[in-house]
Amino acid sequence: MLSVHHIAKGTTAALAIGAVAAPAACAQPARMAPNRPLVHKAQVVPTSGTAGFEWGDAGIGAAGGLAISVLGIGGALVLSERRTRKTGTSAAVTG
Repeated sequence: MLSVHHIAKGTTAALAIGAVAAPAACAQPARMAPNRPLVHKAQVVPTSGTAGFEWGDAGIGAAGGLAISVLGIGGALVLSERRTRKTGTSAAVTG
């Protein structure tokens, strides 16, 4: 069975590898066709509807964030309950 220490150690190693590998993977020069300028064409697309705050989208985002938080806290509680605590036992002294 994996302990919390092993899980934390593995997660730390994976994050460290990802932090080092991601910039190295992106560190290649841009390749352009010879004698051709790099041109970006912007296209304006008209939209319909209001440009105001979307309360429905905000509610969905808030509910998703709350669900992720509850799952994270629940998982932490489950892992903390499974951890065995070693307590020192002492023999009773009779005199």
